[in-house]
Amino acid sequence: MTYRDPPMQLLLQQLADLGRSPGESYVHAVHGLRANMDEFNAAIIRLQLTHLEEWNALRREQAAEHDAALADLAPALRTPVQLTERVSAYWQYCLHCESRELRDVLHASLRARGIETAHYPCVLSEQPAITSGRKPYRVVSSAAAQKAVSEQLWLPFWPEMPEEDRVYLRQCVREVINSGVGRRKVYAVV
Repeated sequence: MTYRDPPMQLLLQQLADLGRSPGESYVHAVHGLRANMDEFNAAIIRLQLTHLEEWNALRREQAAEHDAALADLAPALRTPVQLTERVSAYWQYCLHCESRELRDVLHASLRARGIETAHYPCVLSEQPAITSGRKPYRVVSSAAAQKAVSEQLWLPFWPEMPEEDRVYLRQCVREVINSGVGRRKVYAVV
């Protein structure tokens, strides 16, 4: 990236990376774009496109494995919703936790075991680029969206993920949920 005005460096970096500041993954300070594909990367992607259906099928198989292995952890943990009239490409596998506290405990516990997880820090309406209020980007916040974002956790997920890694991941998730840490208290009704 070239520029003549050093104070413009940050803004130019943000504009070229979807509005994100350096080191930020999910917070967008300004409206930006990403238009950085060169001919070499385009050629690689063109070759990879021939494998897209195969990779998506692998993702669906692995998602079904996760769904089956984690289904009994509800209501503490719910797997992604499957709409019957849709076919997911599963670009990510996102769990829904019963509370933000459980999400945070699961996130920290899995990271401590060497498993990288992630979650959005805020809803779209709270992104700095949106809250600046420039029309037509003004978005109304929603309590339902805020609750959903605060309870979601992405697990590592890619087509070539080895089976032993998938098994370890599910085992660790089960251990954390079954420990009861971060769970809502369940009271017996008499």
